[in-house]
Amino acid sequence: MDEPGREDSVNVLEDTSGMFLDIEDLAQHLDVPQKVGKNEFRLLIELPSEKLIFACGLPFVQVNGQLHQMPFALKPKESGFYAPIESVIELIAEYYPGDLHYDPTRRRVLASHPTTDILGVRYVHTPDNLLAIITAGKQLHCESDKLTESEIVLFFPDGSIDTSGFNQVINPSGIRGIFAEQTRKGAQITLNIDERLTFEQFEILSDPPVYIVTFRQEYDIEMNVENNVINKLKEEQSQWDFDVVVIDPGHGGKDPGAVGATKLLEKTVVLDVALMLRDFLEDKGIQTIMTRDKDVFIPLAERTKIANSSGGKLFVSLHCNATAGRRARGVETFFLSPSKNETAMRVAMKENDVIKYEDDQDQYQALNEETFILLSMTQANFIRESQDLAVVVQEKVSAGTKLKNRGVDQAEFYVLYGANMPSVLIELGFISNKTEEKKLKSKDFRKETAAQICNAVMAFLENSRENGL
Repeated sequence: MDEPGREDSVNVLEDTSGMFLDIEDLAQHLDVPQKVGKNEFRLLIELPSEKLIFACGLPFVQVNGQLHQMPFALKPKESGFYAPIESVIELIAEYYPGDLHYDPTRRRVLASHPTTDILGVRYVHTPDNLLAIITAGKQLHCESDKLTESEIVLFFPDGSIDTSGFNQVINPSGIRGIFAEQTRKGAQITLNIDERLTFEQFEILSDPPVYIVTFRQEYDIEMNVENNVINKLKEEQSQWDFDVVVIDPGHGGKDPGAVGATKLLEKTVVLDVALMLRDFLEDKGIQTIMTRDKDVFIPLAERTKIANSSGGKLFVSLHCNATAGRRARGVETFFLSPSKNETAMRVAMKENDVIKYEDDQDQYQALNEETFILLSMTQANFIRESQDLAVVVQEKVSAGTKLKNRGVDQAEFYVLYGANMPSVLIELGFISNKTEEKKLKSKDFRKETAAQICNAVMAFLENSRENGL
């Protein structure tokens, strides 16, 4: 690897499928923080503006929650994480603040470190807020000041900034402009907003250095009318407590989901279980909403929109698990929160991969680990209730079906993001396991599964009423 005035070697691996670069070694040379996950399965690269997550044995990388396909799977070897050299350099270069590229003729990685402290700005939308996220190459002291209702100023004493890069940023609705200025005393960033935004708070995260300005989003008259209608509907729905359950059969249409050894399709199994669950719940007097009731493809984001707009109070997403091997077995229930282990991350990546069938994949760009953490802070009650629901679902379904109890876990499932209600995702069994695939084919097994999910929902509702939730 070449840098101006310096040349270092980077670990590479070459075989018949191509040349692979040790990503962890590259990150160390670029002075970029990296973190190896448990069991040395996952590598997190913390670039100034983005977090890249690589997983061994999987041919893609997660950036901002979006999966990027690579020509080959990541190769674990000793303590290194090896990826196709040209693909991974091209990917990292997109987010690295300095210059970075690969010269195949010289077989050299060429790099230069950024020359300024303040590196860039990006915007993240949450259901009610807009976040302006300023990234820096090192921790800087920052002074914030709200000059007027429409002007927010951040001043970094002794900081340096690339003013041309900042002043060319394309801003979202509500941001009139963002202006950067370099003075002898330091760097200054001014955010000008219009009436659609209201300044809410300023906070600093230290690892990596991030400066977040949070704005509450106001809506125009037309949107306010729509919100008033929605609020009125919510008031009318409130008398039902949690008695509106949204049932979400995963996959569908052009997306078959996982496929078993005998060609059993995940989309077929979960739709059948969902329809049975609907009948069981309605027999108990519970109103249900189906995100799909036939073999059609519904984008992930559209599923939670259906749930929210229909006054849903609980969201239950049904899936079947699968692995490359055939031995994994059992039932597992998830709720939305950043994944804490590699197994949960694998499951989420598998289910999130459905976005490859969607026309608009850019809408998932902002769903990175940071966004999920912010979501956890703003929806703490839903997450607690989601976890409670997941526990009772897991207990009932594993006991009733006699499948191995794999427990409750958490991960970043796109389909659960944005659901304004307690929500869970249930993996009903491993369709990749011949024994469990045979069970999943059985009408009696599907009926028992649906009955136990119904029992779990009813137990959760009863507990909620007793506790005044």
